[in-house]
Amino acid sequence: MATQTARNLHAAKNAKKDEFYTQLADIENELKHYRHHFKNKVVYCNCDDPRMSNFFHYFSYNFEDLGLKKLITTCYQNLILYKTYTPEAYPTYDNYDAIFVDKTKEIPMGYQGVMVYLLLFWISTNRSSLN
Repeated sequence: MATQTARNLHAAKNAKKDEFYTQLADIENELKHYRHHFKNKVVYCNCDDPRMSNFFHYFSYNFEDLGLKKLITTCYQNLILYKTYTPEAYPTYDNYDAIFVDKTKEIPMGYQGVMVYLLLFWISTNRSSLN
């Protein structure tokens, strides 16, 4: 049994099916404790493919029940990364072990740590949706 589960996880990883790891039942069981926090809020859902994302499915199906103001999804399919991570090119913060990336094209390939990426352009052009 454990061997089959391990094979399934490895197959999902190799096929880049990240949503395999987050089942809809798990999302429902966890977020039921926070339903009241979503009223009049904008949910930003960054996923590989909104049509396949269980997070998107949960929020779109429960949009009215949660009282959401807006649901925004983005995806980066076929994103080609060409930058290589080096500590000199991507220094970490003094007080937090994370690197800063100011543009999508600057994301270093193979980096496994935390990245800070600000959506300043989106915020500046969509400021009214944040109210």
